[in-house]
Amino acid sequence: MERYCITKKQCKQLLDNEIFKKNNSEDDQDFNAIVERSKVYFDSEIVVFNYFISKLLEQFLKRDSSKCEEIINFLNVLNQNMFLTFEEFDHEFIDKLMTMSMPSNLNSLEEDLLEVRNSYYD
Repeated sequence: MERYCITKKQCKQLLDNEIFKKNNSEDDQDFNAIVERSKVYFDSEIVVFNYFISKLLEQFLKRDSSKCEEIINFLNVLNQNMFLTFEEFDHEFIDKLMTMSMPSNLNSLEEDLLEVRNSYYD
């Protein structure tokens, strides 16, 4: 099984493409292929951190609060149309994050989270 843990930027791209039907020329075409594959083949999983969704919802809330409900509802539907897993920060994940070779100050929180998640699936 292939698991692809997406970054916050890719999470925004997923929302833009799937909800708002915005296809930018700057979009990551490899990521678009992964999204399409996860819709057809259920051996290709996309893992999204709830944390990234919440950060994006905060941004939408500042601009247009009516979009937040639409996004949440759409994510529930999207989860039924593709192999998509929402990763929560449960006890096991936090334990893994805190016990891994502790991240240096050189990495962002996003990089550390993705590193922990990828090592968890290995």
